[in-house]
Order: sequence, then structure tokens, then C-alpha cells
Amino acid sequence: GHAAGDAVLRQCAQRMQECLRRGTDWIARLGGEEFAVVLPETGLDQALAVCRNLREAISKEPFSSGDMRMRITTSFGVAATESVPGKPKKLAERLLSAADRALYRSKEAGRDRVAAVRLQFGRRKAAPKD
Repeated sequence: GHAAGDAVLRQCAQRMQECLRRGTDWIARLGGEEFAVVLPETGLDQALAVCRNLREAISKEPFSSGDMRMRITTSFGVAATESVPGKPKKLAERLLSAADRALYRSKEAGRDRVAAVRLQFGRRKAAPKD
């Protein structure tokens, strides 16, 4: 039910927050069960490591709501850029869209995994990384 789902979402957010740098990284709920995790000044390899830690923190122990205990898994899509273009028009939207594409790659590959893409400006396509 909704109460159990809300309890799991709160516990999930708490576990994720414990894996992040206080005062630098942040989490936003996009809707439903999707979150954006923002890791400023973090390279792609480091962001992948953070997401792997987040995935482990969420799946290592069951979540509880009342008498119920349940295990959940998570899939992550990561987007990063090494540099910001001179005119970063819609940069946040482009990063979020790339992360969403990587998330769907995670889900299509069997879920409970992390996939990433590096945005490279001045080129036509982003370079995927798993």
C-alpha cells in the first residue's frame, strides 16, 4: 500500500544520503520511485563508484514497514561531463536526459546495475560506459 511504499522511499533516501558527501552532493525525488543524485565536481569513474555504493547500501538489508520486510534492488543511470561548454544552454536538461537513457540501459540489461554515459560537447553522440 501507499504507507508501506512511503516508508520504503524514506528509508531508501536515508540510506542514499548516508553514502553522499554532506553539504556537496544532493538528492531530489523526480517522481514515483525515481531520484536524481547530483554529485558536483565528480568525475565519471568516481560517480560510478558512488552509485555502486548506493546500490549496495540499498540492497544489503531488507526494508521494513510495520510487520513487512522486503528487499529491493536499484538501477542507476549516470551522466557526466568533463567540461562545461562556453554556452551551457540547457546543460542540466541534457545531463538528466543522458542519465535517463543510461538508466534504461541498466533496466534493459537486467536491472540492479549501474550504467553511465559521458557527454562530450562538440560531438554528435555521448560515449557510453558500463
